[in-house]
Formats: sequence, structure tokens, C-alpha cells
Amino acid sequence: MDMRIYSFRSQVDFKQDLDTQGSSILVTTRSEKVAKIVQTLPICNLGKLSDDQCWLILKNRAFLDDSAPLTKDQERIGRDIAKKCAGLPLLAKEKIV
Repeated sequence: MDMRIYSFRSQVDFKQDLDTQGSSILVTTRSEKVAKIVQTLPICNLGKLSDDQCWLILKNRAFLDDSAPLTKDQERIGRDIAKKCAGLPLLAKEKIV
């Protein structure tokens, strides 16, 4: 059994948190097992981002000043990093910290 799932099961009691009228919890996960454990219905599977979309996230995080043009090397390196993000937006966002 995956320890992350075991830990998740043993530490979280959603029913207690949802006793208040109008309360809700949004669970985001890449694991379908986790989604089924918390009984989210319906499960919404999002697709991965394209390399270009990952590049835009990286570029916006790395180069906050849009006034200066990027060099060819900066763009090439950035796009190479974007490919390594494998379409995962959080990974693209966290590559530049």
C-alpha cells in the first residue's frame, strides 16, 4: 500500500469538516486512488499542458520584466526545461523558484 494514501486515510476525516452547511473541500490529486478514497464525484481528469504552455508558465515566472527581449539561448534553454516538465503545470511553475 502506498504510504501517502495510508497516511491520508488515517489523518483526514472529511465528514467532520463537512458538518457545517455550505462547506465543501476541493481535492486535487494526480492519483485516481486518492480521488476514489475521498469519494469525489465526478472525478475530473485534466489533460497535460503542451510544451508551449509550460514554456509560457516558465517564461512568466523567470522573466518578470517583459520589456527586455530574450536571447535565443535563453529561449532554447527555457523550452528544453519546459519539455522536461512533461505537461505538468505545477512542475513548470516550481522549476523557477
